[in-house]
Amino acid sequence: MKLNHKRSRWLLGFLLIAAGGLLIFGGLFVQDALQQRLPDGPLSETGSADGWKPYGGAWETKGEVIHNDSLERGAKFMKGSSHWGDYTFEADLESLGQNGRVGLIVRSTNEERGVDSYSGYYVGLRWPDSRMIIGRSDYGWAEYAQVSLRTALQPLHWYHLKVVAVGCTIAAQFTNPSTGEASSIWAKDTSPHCAKSGRVGLRSLSTLSAWRNISIHPATTKDLQPLLEAVNPTEQESPPVTIQDKLDNFKEFYADAASQPDSRIAGPTVPIDELRVASVLGNNVLSVRGKVILTSPALFVQDSTGGVFIPDAQTAKLNIGDEVLARGQAIPHSFSSEIHDAKVTMLWPSIADPPFSITSFQAATGAFDARFVDLQGYLDNTIVQQARRVSLELSDGDQRFQALLEASSAKPPVRLPAPGSRLQIRGVCVTAPRFTKSVVPFVILLRSPDDIKVINGPPWWSARNLISGVVVALIISLLGYILYARAEQWRRQAVIEERLRLAHDLHDTLAQSFAGIGFQLRAILKKLPGAPHPLREQVEITSELVRQGHQEARRSISTLRYDTNRDHIELLPALIQVAERMISDGSIVVETSVNGTPRRIPLKLADVLFRVGQEAIANVIRHANASRIEIHLDYGRNKLQFAIEDNGIGFTLDEANAGGFGLNGIRERVLTVGGTVQITSSPGTGTRLVVETPLPPLSLLFQLHPWLGINSKH
Repeated sequence: MKLNHKRSRWLLGFLLIAAGGLLIFGGLFVQDALQQRLPDGPLSETGSADGWKPYGGAWETKGEVIHNDSLERGAKFMKGSSHWGDYTFEADLESLGQNGRVGLIVRSTNEERGVDSYSGYYVGLRWPDSRMIIGRSDYGWAEYAQVSLRTALQPLHWYHLKVVAVGCTIAAQFTNPSTGEASSIWAKDTSPHCAKSGRVGLRSLSTLSAWRNISIHPATTKDLQPLLEAVNPTEQESPPVTIQDKLDNFKEFYADAASQPDSRIAGPTVPIDELRVASVLGNNVLSVRGKVILTSPALFVQDSTGGVFIPDAQTAKLNIGDEVLARGQAIPHSFSSEIHDAKVTMLWPSIADPPFSITSFQAATGAFDARFVDLQGYLDNTIVQQARRVSLELSDGDQRFQALLEASSAKPPVRLPAPGSRLQIRGVCVTAPRFTKSVVPFVILLRSPDDIKVINGPPWWSARNLISGVVVALIISLLGYILYARAEQWRRQAVIEERLRLAHDLHDTLAQSFAGIGFQLRAILKKLPGAPHPLREQVEITSELVRQGHQEARRSISTLRYDTNRDHIELLPALIQVAERMISDGSIVVETSVNGTPRRIPLKLADVLFRVGQEAIANVIRHANASRIEIHLDYGRNKLQFAIEDNGIGFTLDEANAGGFGLNGIRERVLTVGGTVQITSSPGTGTRLVVETPLPPLSLLFQLHPWLGINSKH
């Protein structure tokens, strides 16, 4: 019954665990299903941004409004599940500046920090030219359509944007609440892999921005149809697909800009990214407006569309962040332009724009040439070229690049980062050969030592540190073993001194007592009558016992004294010396033999074998009536075999098991060193005793290195 009760308890416990697992699994499944379920209603709650995930920017929720207080390009604020499919996403939005872009992202996946670092569709408003655009980003931008709004977009003004995504069709509607103006746009993704599901998000580019009344609803074709019908085909424009289309657009923009020249510089201003197109049209003398992003070693100016290099410009009165106008001859290059013979006028002081957070691979493409960027890499080497010039050689995976610090007012860092450190650097990305020397794909021009930030120091597992660690570990191990061996020697010396003291005590007490008793017994025998007498016989027996006891005491004393020289005497010579002392009349011949390479053996093992040999020789002399004793040592790789054989009368093993001849003591001694004893004997055939013990490997190691001054005695 107890067994059944125990089984029932185990079964109940298993069922409870299984039920708990099912509940947890079910809860996770339900939670995942709830997260994937498309909501129907507002996405932002008052005073909360729960569930939103930022990618760049400075996002904050104030009341019912979500703000991005950053000028970063391509800042994103994402929410939802990658399984959300057809839906309507809408919100009110505003820009706090005149040069940025603000909009909504739909069906997004694989988001990362960066301008176009996501895969999804974007619908937004572009303030500089008052247009609504629609396109797809897949770590690169592809514009599908755009439409010009009838009234110019104003900063600090709320507009409403509604996006409907059904199948591979994306439609959007713009509404100006103050005027009632409405414009629609649509596009169909005809690529083989259109995005059919994904998260929603808020996105701004180079402007402070805000969103409110954000909501999402499931959508069908019925929701899509009104927006498609509201699109005016004559207003919607397809993006330029050829260089001629690009030139035509630029001519139109250039003509519009020419009608509103700046009062301080004759001629119109154009976006920086249009300088290359302008030079193709023959309009080489142009004006641009932007913010200063670098003053030394040359002037770089950046606007929301790109950056430009202005050599030989007077920069003494300019600071980073100043808004300037520059007019000169535009010289196009592969990825950016230069303005030569430029006249630069500061419009007003301002604060510097934040850098574009990019990767080294994005920088190598040239897409951020002459732009202020922020990226990371590992420092490979540092070269101090001049008193105020430092070149950092960096790498990020297989991509290699350089960072150059050269300024008239900023000195190089007092302490340069150690090679192997992971750095975060900010500066102007340039690809021109005059900077790269055609050695690396791009160079980062640093503004000051503050643009270098050490994220992580060099890893401790570098080759140099590993080699040093191994050497230190070996030295510590060697010193530890030397100290251990010395301590063993000190302990052994203490044992030897104690044995020597015991030998002296035995000689002065027990041996002298035996000698005195023997002398008294011999004196008694002299006084007894010469005829046989019972008392005389008993005294002779007692005298013989005293003589034997005296010999045993002398042998024990000799054994104790022998230990003081054990380090310098081999085992076989020591046993021969003991046998010769026991066989004073030379009636027994002692023969020895050795196989293998002799080496020193641990003190405890040597002591056991010596005493076993001593006891075996004594047994042969006392009981075997032998004429020859053979002692044999066989040194193996990991074991030692010690054998003693005689040609005496032998005995039966039953006698040995009964406790005779001291063989039980031999077995007990050998067991203390992990060895085995084998005895072979029979009446009339002599006796063979074989002891086999293991040898420690360290004994061989330190036998090969006597220069250490360490004996392998344990």
